[in-house]
Amino acid sequence: MLYARVSTAIQVDGYSLDAQRDKLTKYAEYQYQESEKDECVIEVWNCIIDAVAYICRKIYEEQGADYFPEPIELVDEDTYSRLIAGYEKCMQQ
Repeated sequence: MLYARVSTAIQVDGYSLDAQRDKLTKYAEYQYQESEKDECVIEVWNCIIDAVAYICRKIYEEQGADYFPEPIELVDEDTYSRLIAGYEKCMQQ
């Protein structure tokens, strides 16, 4: 479980909820990938992460958002391609 919070106005600058979530997610991914040895399990989790990020991006676009949270801003069609390639790789095993 990841817990992000902003308790003061000063924390908003550089420690926004989006920035905290991004850092916590990257840390959790790193820790998990360091402990997991099964490549297929790692690929499944990467597919899940890419799928959630891609869906979030599409929802923001559908709602006409002018700006995206930083982790979602990085999502593009390469993310979708990576998701499909990972899915196909898992299905072969």
